[in-house]
Amino acid sequence: MNKKTITAAGRGAVHTYQHPRTADAVPVRLLEVGRLWRHERLLHDVDDWTPTRDTRCEEDPDQRFSVGYLAVTVRSTSAVVPERAAADLAALALPSLPADESQAMSALAHFDRALPPHMTLKVVIARHLTAPWPAPDTSSSPQSAGQGGQLTAQALADILADPTSPIVSEALRLLSVTARQTLTQASQAADRQVSEGRVVDR
Repeated sequence: MNKKTITAAGRGAVHTYQHPRTADAVPVRLLEVGRLWRHERLLHDVDDWTPTRDTRCEEDPDQRFSVGYLAVTVRSTSAVVPERAAADLAALALPSLPADESQAMSALAHFDRALPPHMTLKVVIARHLTAPWPAPDTSSSPQSAGQGGQLTAQALADILADPTSPIVSEALRLLSVTARQTLTQASQAADRQVSEGRVVDR
């Protein structure tokens, strides 16, 4: 993919990234496409991420650093399947990165610390970005969303089925203490009501 195509895809797009060594297709979410970034490969601290005006998008011969587009992806050591990884990435709230380099570094550091353990920041090279990540097939679950794109009870149940997922964890983190307590009480009451309803049905 060339620079124009990547820019057209826009910030936040989930794309297929072909790993240069293994050729595996993994999802990445483009964090910023307005400028290229450089990352020293021998140092992995966020402080070593620096924006660059370099218009190239290639690795240097020594492979000490890469120049490309800043993205977030799932670690290769993670057991998360690609389809689930793509969904987690799509649900991730992205930070805004100011034009000022020092402010961008600060925002990036905060974002990196808040990332789930199975996610990581990465510089992706244009030639390894192959296409938009395929959208999930929703034909088998026509009731996943209601009118106007609102969640149905079934869709909400599917999301809450895994309370450790990034989207649920992030939602709970944003709630106030009072809201979390109210949610816990409501959840317990709803659970009792559902249990009693099942007993009556039997």
